[in-house]
Amino acid sequence: MFEEVPLIHMNTKDINIKIPMIGSEDITKYIAYMKTRAETNIKILQKRLEMINNVLAFCGTVDKKEASAALPDLQIEKEGITKDNTIDPGEKTKLLSGINQEINIMQSIVNSAIVSSTGSTLLKTWQEL
Repeated sequence: MFEEVPLIHMNTKDINIKIPMIGSEDITKYIAYMKTRAETNIKILQKRLEMINNVLAFCGTVDKKEASAALPDLQIEKEGITKDNTIDPGEKTKLLSGINQEINIMQSIVNSAIVSSTGSTLLKTWQEL
């Protein structure tokens, strides 16, 4: 009885799918598009970086001129601590670490990184990206 009635009826059919070929012109166009997009994004980032630097400078943070002026003083202070033998070695290490951190922060400001008043870097420069 069950042998005479098919439970599943299956048919097959060929289907043609059209897939477009990607040619060298398409690849060249896409490369040019991505380069243009990258250049545009760099310009936007530069404008935003400048705007944020101006806002931070307005809010009382260190600007490029102040950072440039502070770097030589920090180097002199670092040399003085290095030469001073009366300071405890553990304390000397802490002081040198703090001065090195401050030098790095001032150098970041000079190199156009955005830095808050506490010294933490908020955004790297676009050249590093």
